[in-house]
Amino acid sequence: MSQADDQETVQMLSAKVDILEKIITGGRYHQDQTNHGITYIVWGRKECPKGETLYSGVIGGNYVRHSAGGGNQVCLPDIPSYGQYTLGAQQVGRMYGARYHTSSYSHLSYSHGKIVKCAACYNDKSSTSIMVPARVSCPNGWTQEYYGYLMTQPDIGGYYRQEFICVHKDLEGQTPSPTYSKETYLLSPIEVQANQFPGPYDVTKELGCTVCSK
Repeated sequence: MSQADDQETVQMLSAKVDILEKIITGGRYHQDQTNHGITYIVWGRKECPKGETLYSGVIGGNYVRHSAGGGNQVCLPDIPSYGQYTLGAQQVGRMYGARYHTSSYSHLSYSHGKIVKCAACYNDKSSTSIMVPARVSCPNGWTQEYYGYLMTQPDIGGYYRQEFICVHKDLEGQTPSPTYSKETYLLSPIEVQANQFPGPYDVTKELGCTVCSK
């Protein structure tokens, strides 16, 4: 094979690699392959503590006494948009707003009954994230996005379970209007059950949490 043939083969292989790169990266040739950025929700705040706030909103979830519906919560943007729809109240799943249930906690009682805020965040300096329950600091080598309280539906008779989420330490909420429905999803701090965990877990203290990135 001549030198010219070798050059042609190299050029052809280079072109194929270039095409494959374009397919894999969606044409983003200059994107840092080791750091794609992360997205996460900050619960309990209307703006992100770090990075870019993609949108602000309120928490939506399932009504406390409904066994059907979603088992998680979402951050609904303040201003929705709609695709195709059928007018009228259909027999479908329902989304309910969330309110803080914090009257029993002296340091958090200011937020009781308020509508829970949230925000979608983007941090282009990190490539992965983790929510660490029962800690308010991050592992060595990780950066803290925020910390706060581990919360979920309060343990009240007849209330159904929801996910545990990490709510920012500075709880932010919106005072509901007089016409705001009392049929809501509630968020309350949690404590460990006695004699369930080895180690220094204190049954008299609310569990913290933190969101960490790297």
